[in-house]
Amino acid sequence: MLSSIRSWKNKACETAVKDIPGIDIFKFIMAFAVILIHFPPVFDIGHEIYPEVIRWLIRLAVPFFFIVSGYFAYKIINSPDKLRVRGMKMLRIWAIWMLIYFPLQLYSGFPDAKSVVVYIINVLLYGEEAYAWPLWFLYAQAIFFLIESFLPNRQRLRAFVHIIYICALAASSLYLLHSDLFPKLFTYTPQCAFGGCGFILCGYYLKKYEANIKINRYIFAALLLCLSYVLRVLTMPLWELTGGLALIIIALAIKCKPRPTFLTMRHESAWIYYMHMYVLMLLSLVIFTNGASKGIIISCAFVISFALAWLLTKLQKRSRMFSYLVS
Repeated sequence: MLSSIRSWKNKACETAVKDIPGIDIFKFIMAFAVILIHFPPVFDIGHEIYPEVIRWLIRLAVPFFFIVSGYFAYKIINSPDKLRVRGMKMLRIWAIWMLIYFPLQLYSGFPDAKSVVVYIINVLLYGEEAYAWPLWFLYAQAIFFLIESFLPNRQRLRAFVHIIYICALAASSLYLLHSDLFPKLFTYTPQCAFGGCGFILCGYYLKKYEANIKINRYIFAALLLCLSYVLRVLTMPLWELTGGLALIIIALAIKCKPRPTFLTMRHESAWIYYMHMYVLMLLSLVIFTNGASKGIIISCAFVISFALAWLLTKLQKRSRMFSYLVS
């Protein structure tokens, strides 16, 4: 056991050298932002409990995660075999967590045949179900990497598919602000797993043209953040994309000495992201019924999610089984 811990620490030191600490820091912060996103629907309250600026910022979390995935996929984007391996890996993690979350679905029950059909549609088109909202992130990555792996090496076809990604991204962004303007069928198109492809693609292009950014990174990120907020206020599309790009540019600009601590934070952020819905559901049954304030419930969700993530990260160092759940 001690040898496995040492090897994990050695691997952490080696990995941290070639990784980007700023991204690990932002991943950790954004994992808590996702808890804030999912807190209102679990407790059947509106997102209006947050100030407008907070609602805008936390909605940049998932776009940021997608863009980071695309940024790190730069080296494999032209390798079909590696893309296929990455896609199947994402599918494997997604399937495991869908099984982990299935008891919550059973708890809510299937009152009729229609509910079973809706469940299947949500799983296949969204990559999620009623209590597993975070999992569409994994499913969308798998969709992107598998599609890219099977695309023939033809520039025009690739460009056409990439345009579809961006159009789906714009439509998805607009749908969040103007859902009443779209037909019901639309909820099963760009809002499904394909909604993440555009973000991943933009992460790839950010890495490709990163060296061409001559302006100060912080100034550039500030301009993108301002643009994102203005677009959201004006209820226009692509506000998530510009905001997510701003966050990763800030993360890339942060200068920190690589340490194993950042690898630990990366694992903790993954655990928080994957299992926080169980924490929220537990709190909805135990605390909310006793009339606790929203601030106390959110604080409890943060503390419990982090404590579990810390414990699971420790276990991950000792057992490959836990690593299999997140990587």
